[in-house]
Amino acid sequence: MSGTRERYNQYLLEQIAERSENWRWLEDELPQIKRGWEWASQQPDQAVMLRYVWGLQKFFERRGMFQLWLQWAEQTGNVSVAKSDEEAISSMFIHLGYCYWSLGNSEKSLTYYRRAYQLVYESGDDIVKARILNSMGMVYFQMGELLESVPLLEAAGKLYERIDDRAGMATVLTNLGWVYRYLKQMAQAQALSQQALVIFRQLGDPVQETRVLNNLAIISYDQGDLEKAEAFFQKLLPILDGQGDAVAAARVLNNLGMLHKNQGRYEEAVSRYEQALERHRQFGNRRSEALTLHNLGATYRQLGAVDTAYRYYQQALSICQAIKDREGEAEALNSLGILDYDRGHHRESMTYLAQAATIFEEIGNTAGQERAWQNLATVYQAQGDESAAALLLLQAAALREGQAA
Repeated sequence: MSGTRERYNQYLLEQIAERSENWRWLEDELPQIKRGWEWASQQPDQAVMLRYVWGLQKFFERRGMFQLWLQWAEQTGNVSVAKSDEEAISSMFIHLGYCYWSLGNSEKSLTYYRRAYQLVYESGDDIVKARILNSMGMVYFQMGELLESVPLLEAAGKLYERIDDRAGMATVLTNLGWVYRYLKQMAQAQALSQQALVIFRQLGDPVQETRVLNNLAIISYDQGDLEKAEAFFQKLLPILDGQGDAVAAARVLNNLGMLHKNQGRYEEAVSRYEQALERHRQFGNRRSEALTLHNLGATYRQLGAVDTAYRYYQQALSICQAIKDREGEAEALNSLGILDYDRGHHRESMTYLAQAATIFEEIGNTAGQERAWQNLATVYQAQGDESAAALLLLQAAALREGQAA
């Protein structure tokens, strides 16, 4: 690297470090930053490449630039492997794990996190180990394997507690709260989220504070307090836009769509979902894209636009199958089964619902399995097969009783 380019890269990296929270400046300077990266990667200068990837982490995450982040992390990882620099390799594996998780590719994400953990296992670096365990816990959560997720998150929490890392501890509390929400343990979910909120406020971290507030809004929604949930969401949108956190803002738009749908405000719901969908596609976040497509399908079903709903469900199913999101796949199959029943296509409906029940059973989602069986029983009843319907309803009841026990 020439002396002039070296000095310019040094200047850029110093500015990036000083302005890591100033997303508008970073966005304006992105063409220059890309030029600096190109100079460093052509050499290749591993130290400078590492500083670019680490320095721009928050910016890439909040602006949804996962594809660019992924590309730079892969290039840096390749250089680090060539130099046999294990510390840098594990660092890039963590970045790659997070990028693939954000893009909805759980399988690749888990592979990189496992490789990173193997590299740091003997090092005794508890901060890095805790970060990886926390991340792996959220990958398992994304895969619908909630009972695998909790022990990993708890192990990460113990490590953070041992080294008195309060920010790390609050992050784990946030994630555990979210997992317990899916486990339908709302009191536990709310208590954990409130603990996290207190810590983030004490630490003066507004970005993480807004993330927890979003979770608490959804818990309020789950508990039936729709007005409180909507007030939370409406308050969050301008804050997130001001922070430049476009990814979190897209999630809030999706949540507002969900809330409006359940209030019967279907046109508003479609508008919110379409805004969220545009952002998810821009970011390349396929899992969130699939979720929003599924939500649009459900809304159009309520509007009576059955063919449009069917197309959205099919698109959601295709994405979930491509990224191996098994829970999303099962939900899409279940919804297609219900829609085919509505259309009078009983044979297709039974196929979809049976597939959904099988996947729900395989991933341990008993609530989903119960729903699929109940829906399948409805189809059998419509066909006059009362004995098959009765058997499915008995099996569904047994599942429900098992959960209550």
